Amino acid sequence: STREIGRQVDRQTRGEQDDLIEAELRNRLLEGSGGIVENAGRRELSRLTDLLGQRWAEATIIAERGGGKTALLNRVASKLGVAANIIDCPMGGSAALRQAMAKSFSLAGGDFTPEDLSQRLQQTETRLVAVDNLHRLTRLTMGGQKDLDELWALVHKVDAPVLWVSTLDAAAWNYVKAARGNTITGAVLTLPRWTDEEIGELIRIRCEEAGINPDFRQLRLPRQFESGNYDTLEERNRNSFYRLLWYASEGNPEVSLRLFVDSLANRKGGRPTVMIPNPPATTELEGVNLSVLLVLRFIVQAEWAGPDEIMRGLRLPQAEVDNAILTASTRGWTEEEDGRF
Repeated sequence: STREIGRQVDRQTRGEQDDLIEAELRNRLLEGSGGIVENAGRRELSRLTDLLGQRWAEATIIAERGGGKTALLNRVASKLGVAANIIDCPMGGSAALRQAMAKSFSLAGGDFTPEDLSQRLQQTETRLVAVDNLHRLTRLTMGGQKDLDELWALVHKVDAPVLWVSTLDAAAWNYVKAARGNTITGAVLTLPRWTDEEIGELIRIRCEEAGINPDFRQLRLPRQFESGNYDTLEERNRNSFYRLLWYASEGNPEVSLRLFVDSLANRKGGRPTVMIPNPPATTELEGVNLSVLLVLRFIVQAEWAGPDEIMRGLRLPQAEVDNAILTASTRGWTEEEDGRF
């Protein structure tokens, strides 16, 4: 656990000569500019390639948030050499998704028919259509799968040689499967957690894209994270650090990348220096009441949710939900946008 790492590592403090890296560099490292880790998701990519050879097929990609779903879609689109259309599912239900699809396919409006979509797919020779973050179309309330049912009804009426791919967060997939398991068709691909080598490759690519060469020589790592024989101290520390990130993130590439970025400090007159990251503590969560934990779990599963939806889904009084949201917001556990958390 991250708490165990916190106890085991030799805590390193940033001296007066150190400063956090600038926001612009931080964003470049987190966003990247297209570099991919070739080995990650290779088996799933091969399976999608096989499905693409069929006249019509459907697949669902499952992973925890930050587990590489979007990256795999981009690899499919770029590696298979076919016309592809990837749509990031907006927040706002079926109507918002149909508008996004209409814009993506250059259709007149969101009221297009399956025949309209079939014709456009055939005209453009599109072979891959993907809806990323499809869990945004489902809600954790009574009747919350209606919009998803409408999309599936549309997809199954389309007459074109297309592979339809959807991605869902693992937390959302659990309740979608429970609610609609008997209607799910096509292949279900669950992405494995990344290895420490794959996480290391991701960090190397992002550093190269950002034009930095971090200094790993200052690290003091616990023995259990040291691995292999290396020619230099920096090389040994670098690979041991990747193992630490893998352990702390439980193989989640996005969490690993964020921990890495949080570990970087500007050392005056030198390269950005890698320090031991301080993983988020869970002790505060252990001290709150059950209502706060239930509300946080609801938000995690839904990705975003408003107070009214939380009340309907959990069947909690408004005052209880409002207090839970206030507690979570005050402690920095949630973000708010347009009244949603």
